[in-house]
Amino acid sequence: MKPTFDRIRLRELRREKGWKQIELAEKVGCSNDHLSRIENGGTRPSRKLATRMAEALGVDVGSLYVTPEPEGMLRTENGDEAELLDAYRRLSEQYADYVLALTLGLAKNANLNAASAAAEGYMTVR
Repeated sequence: MKPTFDRIRLRELRREKGWKQIELAEKVGCSNDHLSRIENGGTRPSRKLATRMAEALGVDVGSLYVTPEPEGMLRTENGDEAELLDAYRRLSEQYADYVLALTLGLAKNANLNAASAAAEGYMTVR
């Protein structure tokens, strides 16, 4: 299956650098509007532009792509993420729900205690 550009990863990498969209757009030679459409899923970059983005962000261009698997799930090219996805898929439904609730809590709060409490609460209600 053909790899798909990972706009979420692009946004995360840009934010990790502390750059605004306009800053990355200037570094890679595209308009801010074009970069905004890419990050919002309205369009995909050319392979050449994706390569320039990867170089500016200091990552391998392959890490900006994911490959859909036949069953519709996404597989990442990043080794750590691939390992996590594989481990998640092997969990029982109950543990998978807990891990998902914990992960979403961490993403929202970036606080392990708050995320853990939210996940425990989710599992109690369920």
